[in-house]
Amino acid sequence: ETCGFEVRFVPVDHPPLLCFGAVIEDPETGAKLSLTGDTSYDIPAASREALADADLLLADAIVPASLCEHHPIGGRHEGPDGVPRTFGSKHMTREGALALADELNADRTRLVHLAHFYPPEEAFEEPLAVDGETYEL
Repeated sequence: ETCGFEVRFVPVDHPPLLCFGAVIEDPETGAKLSLTGDTSYDIPAASREALADADLLLADAIVPASLCEHHPIGGRHEGPDGVPRTFGSKHMTREGALALADELNADRTRLVHLAHFYPPEEAFEEPLAVDGETYEL
């Protein structure tokens, strides 16, 4: 517990580094914020369970999947539509982050940890987060 909030860190997938996501809950209101941290789409099941059902999910979405062709190892963790959910081996694509948000049943999702390579016409589209945004839960 810190500052009246319950805080848990959960392991995610960012090889070769050990990285963590975070779950922050207000025990008085039940509000829940989940952050994926730097991660591929291959988040462990127990961590997904902890991150699930957030009022707000902040999800790593470094680039759109269309840019995977520019990564030396391409994309990984393709969805049923064949679209990569991971860029290289360390970060989710926009599509991967949105698929994860759907699977985790997040009420609201903002995509964070964005590279400067988003095409201009997509750079400020929902649900990409913008520096300086504030959120109420």
